[in-house]
Amino acid sequence: MIKHTKAGKTVFNTFEKKVNEGLFTEEIFRKKIEEASKLAEEMPYVTLTMRNRGIITPDEGTAPIIHVFRPNLQAQDVAHHLGKLDKMTVHSTDERAQSTIEYLYNTSPNIHMRLKKKGKTFMDFADAFTESAMIESAYYTILSGKELPSTVERRIKTAMMKRLINNEWDFRRIVEECGISVKDNLALFQFADEMEIKEIMQDIVADDPYFNRRKAQIDKFVEINSEQSIKTPQTMSEKFAFEVMARLSKKYPAMAEKVFTTNNQPIM
Repeated sequence: MIKHTKAGKTVFNTFEKKVNEGLFTEEIFRKKIEEASKLAEEMPYVTLTMRNRGIITPDEGTAPIIHVFRPNLQAQDVAHHLGKLDKMTVHSTDERAQSTIEYLYNTSPNIHMRLKKKGKTFMDFADAFTESAMIESAYYTILSGKELPSTVERRIKTAMMKRLINNEWDFRRIVEECGISVKDNLALFQFADEMEIKEIMQDIVADDPYFNRRKAQIDKFVEINSEQSIKTPQTMSEKFAFEVMARLSKKYPAMAEKVFTTNNQPIM
C-alpha cells in the first residue's frame, strides 16, 4: 500500500475546503478542458511551464524543480485512499493547484531561493504551477475515456504525439519513416487519429486509477501511485510500438514494410 505523506494529507485537506458541488458542471468542464488542451498542445510536458517563465533556464535540467510536483501527486494518492479521487478532475484543477502552491509557499525554502536567484516572484511560480496542473488534467481526462469536443481532442492528441515522439525512439522512427513532420501539428493529429493512438494508450492505462477518475471506475481500483502513473504516457514500452505497427500493417502494408526494414534494423 502506498504510504500517505504529511504533504499529501495537508494538500488534500486544504483542497477539500476549497471545492464545492458548484464546480462540477458541464459549463466549467468545457471551459477548463478548452484551456487545458491549448496549454498541452503548446507545452506537452508539465515542466515546460517552469521553463517558459524562466524558473528553470535552457542550460538546466528539470531536477531542481521536480520536488514541487510531489505534494500534488501525493494528495491524489490520499484522495484515492479516501475514495474521493473523483473530486480531483479538470473541474477542480485550480483548487488543487492552489492547495499545493500554498503548501509549497509555507514549507519549501528551496523554491523561494530558486525564485530569488532567477529574479522571479512567487506569483510567477504560482502561475506556472497552475498551468502545469492544467496540462496534467488534459492527459488524464482524454485517457479516462471522457467524451471531448473535437477541437479539444485534436489538441490533446497532438500533445500526446509530441511527448511520444520525444520519449519513444521506436515510435519516432515510425513517424519519421511515414514522412510526418514533428513540427506539423495537423499532421501529428491526423497520424494519431489514423493509428488510434488514444485508444492504444487508453488500453495501456485501463487498470490505473490515476487515469480513470469517474466514480464508477475508481471504485474498482485498490491502489494508486500517482507519481508512477504520470510517467506512463512517456514510457509506453514495447507494447505501444507493437500496437502502432499492427495498425500500420493493416492499413498501409507497404509503409509498414518500409518502416520495419529501415537500415535493416527491425522496429521490434
